[in-house]
Amino acid sequence: MSLKSAITVRTLFVLVASLCFLVLVNFFTISSHLFLYARIISSYIQVQHRSNATSGESEYIQWLQEKSRARKANVQHARKNVSLHARGKWKVYSATYAKDDKNKSEIASNAQHNLIVSRNDRQDSCDNCFAHKFDYVIFSDSICKVIEGKAVELVIFIMTAHENNEQRNAIRQTWLTISKNNTANVRYAFILGETKDKSLREKIMLENSVHKDFLMENFIDSYSNLTLKTIMSFKYAANNCPNVKFVMKTDDDMYVNVPFLLELLRKHEKALQKAVGGSCTQKASPIRVQTSKWYASYQSFPHKYYPGFCSGTGYVTSLNVVRKVYEVSPNIPFFHLEDVYMSLCINTIGYKLLGLQGFNTGRPKLDPCLYKSFKLITSHGLSAHMQKSIWNGICSIF
Repeated sequence: MSLKSAITVRTLFVLVASLCFLVLVNFFTISSHLFLYARIISSYIQVQHRSNATSGESEYIQWLQEKSRARKANVQHARKNVSLHARGKWKVYSATYAKDDKNKSEIASNAQHNLIVSRNDRQDSCDNCFAHKFDYVIFSDSICKVIEGKAVELVIFIMTAHENNEQRNAIRQTWLTISKNNTANVRYAFILGETKDKSLREKIMLENSVHKDFLMENFIDSYSNLTLKTIMSFKYAANNCPNVKFVMKTDDDMYVNVPFLLELLRKHEKALQKAVGGSCTQKASPIRVQTSKWYASYQSFPHKYYPGFCSGTGYVTSLNVVRKVYEVSPNIPFFHLEDVYMSLCINTIGYKLLGLQGFNTGRPKLDPCLYKSFKLITSHGLSAHMQKSIWNGICSIF
């Protein structure tokens, strides 16, 4: 090979090597730049994600703060309607102020949400926080009055509403006929709170002037005040029915087979001295669904379970238990579900719930033979027409 050729080959080799070196250098440079750009983009995405998360957290925290402010505002509003308890606890009853043109009586104070409101959740007991300080608007001392030495075995307190005149007349003409207009061994009274409807109020006054079978106090009548209506009934029995053996609480859409109820009461007389009987559940959980008729918030009842209860559609007990419940009730904070409140009192006293056959929370088949037999004591959800149909129905067995 000539010298010239050797120089040419070497020059080409150097050039190729230089190009390769430059390519490698550029490759690493570009790679490092790409890696740097990737890190920058990744960091940006992370920062943006954190920013969004922080923003979401801030919105959530802001929502909680707004909810807390709203709750405090409601509490402040409720405080305007109540008197501060001496120990710092305060309460709100489901009642309102109104004036009647005739008697100018002042109705008990306004009830916000029908709950005892305290600085914390509802307590299991208190010091006289639920004293029943309402006054009678309609009162009769003859409901439990002994006539010609005849003993009064049973008094039935029937929860009703002002507008339910047809229901009341239906049961007066059917299963309440056994009372012989409150002169026999079975007596009864319809239980009411006040109403702001003057027309309805006047109709009740007129109806009572004829039948004389109402008891009414000056709290506002509502479903959430059934507890007040029951305590009112027990107050009346404790103070005005000293010779009564048994007490029943029920509603105006109930059918009650009174003759067989009396037999059942006599059979369980001893047990009922320390028990409430009916369709009873020994353990139940509060319903937390807000749309439910029986909804109970965690604030109104913070426990996981109720101490059982006997359905408020109809339960029975003795005068002894009624007196004990009325005595202890001022120290048991208000709860809007009446049958549960009753069980809270029973649990505090140390008494029991007694399941009794024949008490129905539903409505069995409308069969006169069934409704007039020992197999059925109560049936729920009967219209005025159904009451009369069953009462006048003929059963071949009887």
